[in-house]
Amino acid sequence: MSKPVAGQWWQCHGCRRLVLAYTTASDVVYQWHKLGEVAALTVEEFLEDATHRPDCTGWDWVPDCIQSFDCNAGDHSDACPVKPQPAEDPEEWVVQDLVPPRDGIDQVKWSDWTARDWMTASGHWDAKHGESLASDKSVILSVRCRRKDLPAKPKPKRTVTVPKWLVIHDGEVDVYEHTSKPRGEFGAEVHRVGETTYEID
Repeated sequence: MSKPVAGQWWQCHGCRRLVLAYTTASDVVYQWHKLGEVAALTVEEFLEDATHRPDCTGWDWVPDCIQSFDCNAGDHSDACPVKPQPAEDPEEWVVQDLVPPRDGIDQVKWSDWTARDWMTASGHWDAKHGESLASDKSVILSVRCRRKDLPAKPKPKRTVTVPKWLVIHDGEVDVYEHTSKPRGEFGAEVHRVGETTYEID
């Protein structure tokens, strides 16, 4: 196995190691915790059960396989190979915070309901998930729906900003909206005085 080089990331029994330098006695100096704990081992001791991780990018890097790096807790698991992630359940209840509660689709619950469970929304609603009652700001609405019933996220609206120009000529004052500064012909004074933003489709 190749000799560790400063800047390389290694792993041993689930603990990540960042090689820092060598001592005058040729021991490997390495950091073994992101809070800065440093140790030194002979090259042979360092390489024992160690694996070079050339694709590692730092302390928060997560490898392709599920592993634990909590050395302080004594957790030295190397749980490979990759564990497949479960598919999202379309029947799972999820927060619905995109639109007001929909009649017969979403379920609602106010935060002051102590004995009542969720109820299916009915009729027209103006409030959305996380909003409060107008009469009591401490009472918050929660809205949920089945994952399969989540509304589509709205497309972000595009905007255009047009500058406003103040033109003074012969004692007359006019305001223009134009993308470029009007020419101050015949001694007219031209000043930028603001802008207007429009939403466009």
